[in-house]
Amino acid sequence: MSKTIVWALLVLISVPVSHAQDIRWNTPAGYVAKPVPDLAKLRSPEGIDVDLIAGDGSASPGYASAVIDAAGLKGKQVRLVGDIAAMTSQPDGGASIYLQVYAGKTRLAFATSEVGGKVREKQHREVPVFIPEAADRLVIGVTLTGNGQATVHHLHLSVPDVPTATAEQVVHAAIELVRSNAFYASRIDWNKETSSMEEAAKKMSDSSQAWPSIQSLIAKLQDRHSRFLSLNDLWNQGDGEHQQEKPEVRILEQGIGYVKVPGFVGANDVEARQFSHALADGIAKHAKAARSGWVVDLRQDTGGNMWVMLSGLHALLGTREVGASRDRQGVESRWIVPMGQGEGADDIDLQQIPVAVLIGSHTSSSGEAVAVAFKGRARSRFFGQPTDGLSNVNRMYRLPDGTAILLTCAVDMDRGGHAYESGMTPDTQLPDDLSSGVDTALGAARDWLKHSASL
Repeated sequence: MSKTIVWALLVLISVPVSHAQDIRWNTPAGYVAKPVPDLAKLRSPEGIDVDLIAGDGSASPGYASAVIDAAGLKGKQVRLVGDIAAMTSQPDGGASIYLQVYAGKTRLAFATSEVGGKVREKQHREVPVFIPEAADRLVIGVTLTGNGQATVHHLHLSVPDVPTATAEQVVHAAIELVRSNAFYASRIDWNKETSSMEEAAKKMSDSSQAWPSIQSLIAKLQDRHSRFLSLNDLWNQGDGEHQQEKPEVRILEQGIGYVKVPGFVGANDVEARQFSHALADGIAKHAKAARSGWVVDLRQDTGGNMWVMLSGLHALLGTREVGASRDRQGVESRWIVPMGQGEGADDIDLQQIPVAVLIGSHTSSSGEAVAVAFKGRARSRFFGQPTDGLSNVNRMYRLPDGTAILLTCAVDMDRGGHAYESGMTPDTQLPDDLSSGVDTALGAARDWLKHSASL
């Protein structure tokens, strides 16, 4: 979380609010917001326009806020929508919009578009928030970091259609989904949990009140990977602008190739192809020069879409079965590496060349699956630290109110049938602390590759 977001979280708590409809913008000293908001338009697509102007010498960042009644919005998923732009000379300056939900003096929810980065050039942004039944008012606002001016056009609240369900229906569905599909379902006392949760749900006025009990149920699985996804989680997951780190492929000295594979999050097809192609094309480009073998660095591969990563590494793995997942009934799903589509990469076969795989505590989830895919591969060895221990398969299951459960339902296995319920331990365990400026794991991997190449 950036310093600006932290600042906003602290400052915006103190924004004066009232139960009546506000007819002005509330701003700190040195800032002017205009025109006077026509809040009747806030629930129409036309929306309202806002100009937030920072005066000379005003403290940055600043804000403009307005209050609306929560009537008619309770129990609904709401989006604050607007087209944002900013003119400021501050290098890290920009604008954002935010939405807060209150019940009395208690803030129930806060969301800001700044999670996706502050805006300078005009961008459309949407901020989703679920409005609990207890809410009595919303605070909408615009922030400006730096001097100059923030402008938001068509700022309005959008209320999309989402499924509705009672707390009893959601609790019953959650219990059945977890009991039927969770890999570690046997860790839960189902008679006790079912009775307690369903009895409590009868007294709840809306499904959001049941969410904490569902989270508690999932925690009892003790798998560290399963989790409940609220409507806010799902909307942010679908709409968030992920800062994807790019793969890195280069040649080290003495003919050693180096591939850094970060995590890949999201379902954007264009970004997925770019990520996979960057790996495949880079490997193909340096294949002749990497005569001593390759280092595949998974130490910052925190997970995401494993198929995008495997596709980019297909020249080293081959388009064949490289592992599997196994559910609690023993049913296996085999992993076949998808063929890459990079320029010239499909003609490269490096399955017999030595590969040193670097792993560590940040190698997690699908990153661990990629590591597992190299287990059993000829002339491969692992260096570094044990992985995170989330080498399993999660599947998403929807609940009747539109929320979801991301549930661990299978474990990863290598091509020899060995399961990795607790993660992977390297063949050569070495510190992954780079504070000294010495990468001991990479050094050991290079030494092994030079020795292997001479055999």
